[in-house]
Amino acid sequence: MDIRSLVLAMQLLGKVAVATSGITEMPIRPDFLSVSPHFNPLKLKQITGDQVNLVPELGGLDLNEWKRFDFSGFKHRYVTPLFGSKKSMDLCMNFIDFNKEFKLGVQAHKQWNIR
Repeated sequence: MDIRSLVLAMQLLGKVAVATSGITEMPIRPDFLSVSPHFNPLKLKQITGDQVNLVPELGGLDLNEWKRFDFSGFKHRYVTPLFGSKKSMDLCMNFIDFNKEFKLGVQAHKQWNIR
């Protein structure tokens, strides 16, 4: 089953949230779309959504590569430190200092020990 058919089928049961890396564009708009890229911005195909979440050091994501990206297609913008990494936290705090539209996120599933 393709993602379009899956989202449509699930919407018959209620609201649907989808989390994606954004490496391919979603062919359908779910009720909530979260994009968390793990690569450089040139590979991002899904440039709109309800939220974008950048996690420095995850998959080699470098925040410096995202400084000039246009995030206007996202309602909510987060930068989230890699769980347990002080370096990642420092990178996030520095990024927020220069990108006021971003908020600090948290990997709640890691805090709650849900892997």
